[in-house]
Amino acid sequence: MPVLALLDAIQKLTSKWFNKHRNAIGSATKTLTPSTKAILRANFTLSQRLKASQLDAFEYTLYGDGNDEVVNLSDRSCSCRVFQIEKITCAHAIAAIYGTKLDLYDFCSPYYSSQMWALSYADTIYIRCPHCK
Repeated sequence: MPVLALLDAIQKLTSKWFNKHRNAIGSATKTLTPSTKAILRANFTLSQRLKASQLDAFEYTLYGDGNDEVVNLSDRSCSCRVFQIEKITCAHAIAAIYGTKLDLYDFCSPYYSSQMWALSYADTIYIRCPHCK
C-alpha cells in the first residue's frame, strides 16, 4: 500500500509541475525558450571581445580570446565544438554571424524553440491507465 501512495504523490507532483510549465509556456511568445535566450545573451557578451576574419562565404576565423577558432556557418560547426554539441550558437559563431544578414536564431536547434518546449509538456501524466479499471 505505501508504494501506491508514493506513486500517487509522484503523479500529483509531476502533474503540478507540468501544469506550471504549461502556464509559463502560454505566456511565452518568443521564438526560443527563455533559458536558451539567456545562454545566447551570455554568448553574445563573450562574442563582443572577438574579431572575425572571413575565409570564404561561410567560414570565419575568430580570434581575441587567446584561441583562434574556425566557424563554418553552412555546417553549423566551430572548432571549439560547443556549437555542434549544444546545438546553440556559441560566442564564436555569434561573432561570425554579427554583421551578416543572417538570423542568429536560425542557427539554434529547433529543439530549443518555444513550440518544442510546449510539446514537451503537452501530455497528461497518468499513474494508471485511464481506460483500465
